[in-house]
Amino acid sequence: MFARGQATFRELIEQMTSGPIEDRPRRLFTGDERFLMRCRDGRTVIDPDLAPLLDDVEVPPLFARERLYTVWAWFSGAGVRTWLHYDVNGCHNLNAQLTGAKECELIAPTELHRIYPFLLGGGNPATNCSRIDVEAPDAARFPDFEAAPRWRATLRAGDLLFIPAWWSHTFRHVGEFNSNVNFWWKPVRAPVNPTSLRQAWLDQVTRADVKVTPGTTEAALLQKLDAAAVSNTRLQPSSSSISQR
Repeated sequence: MFARGQATFRELIEQMTSGPIEDRPRRLFTGDERFLMRCRDGRTVIDPDLAPLLDDVEVPPLFARERLYTVWAWFSGAGVRTWLHYDVNGCHNLNAQLTGAKECELIAPTELHRIYPFLLGGGNPATNCSRIDVEAPDAARFPDFEAAPRWRATLRAGDLLFIPAWWSHTFRHVGEFNSNVNFWWKPVRAPVNPTSLRQAWLDQVTRADVKVTPGTTEAALLQKLDAAAVSNTRLQPSSSSISQR
């Protein structure tokens, strides 16, 4: 849900790194605009314009290459905030910091009820994103957020961050020019936890082509069902050992 435009890469970098400091976070490049590599059903597609970037990075030898799903590139200036969210693709993720620095925060998928995601039927389609502004959390509206255990770190050039599938995460981009490459791959066994089960239900609603019009009785019912899925904290994840490594 961003405004989009076109520019040369040189122009984009200049806009990210010069001019009024408050304007620099307004522009960024993500894999939503152009993926670097995508692997589906045994077929690999590489963006021809971004292909030279692959000459400067290598796929980490930490997972089976045939499980690779997507490779994304990110470019940004200082001040960008990646909103708290979880990835809906069900993949593990290795985030490689090439230049600049980012502050990161990770929250386990068992804490879904404490990140207050946007609910289906509520009018905001970003149902994998939190309703909370992590830089100014509203304790009255979101009382359980501060109780969520979290892992924090600062990524600098050369660092590699592992984000397990379904973990919520947020980044603050603090370097003058930040560049990252993300490697997503499918787990050998799909983790089962409140977040993955909730997303499976959302995916079923999408596949059923259910029309969700905010303000209708149907939307209100879907919101109640989604709220129940979000608040399911009794399930113990099969991949709980991940958080201990």
